[in-house]
Amino acid sequence: MTPEDEAARLEERLNAEAPLIDREVQWPGLRLRQRTYLAGPALPDVLITSIRAVVFRRGRVVVIRERTGPPHVTPGGRREVGEALETTLRRELREECGWSVGELRPLAFHHFYYLGEKPPGFAYPWRPFVQPIFVVEALAYDRTCLMRGDEIETGSSLMSVRRALNTVPGDQQTILQAALDLHLRHPGT
Repeated sequence: MTPEDEAARLEERLNAEAPLIDREVQWPGLRLRQRTYLAGPALPDVLITSIRAVVFRRGRVVVIRERTGPPHVTPGGRREVGEALETTLRRELREECGWSVGELRPLAFHHFYYLGEKPPGFAYPWRPFVQPIFVVEALAYDRTCLMRGDEIETGSSLMSVRRALNTVPGDQQTILQAALDLHLRHPGT
């Protein structure tokens, strides 16, 4: 099955579900539709471009600051060629916020599709893509793992969930609340 076939199959399945979040987002030079769904059946691997997580540590949550845009609670990033999802997420969390983490518990996923025309020279496939979101418990912090060169992220901090809910925008509040619900039902180690 081609990636385009996988994308069409996923969209057909999602048409019957109500998204947790449905919004238009602006990325540099791109407009996209982002729909976020609570985790369900396995996602087509070929459509997963990056992986995200809500990171808890002893009742607090990691909040990421970026060069542009509001703070958020979903650190993570792009997969390297041939890299397993779990490996990607663990690497990205160490690089973005310095934390190694325990068990990965599925929470939700972002489903993105492009709006408008493909820009000239666009380097990635012009088809819908997904970003799984997990809930994790931070185990150990190591600042030597942080990668801050030309990254979008400028820092992270642990804060109370209450403070984080007052700091991040509405879509991130929705994700944090869903993550907190899962975390409280099934605390990680």
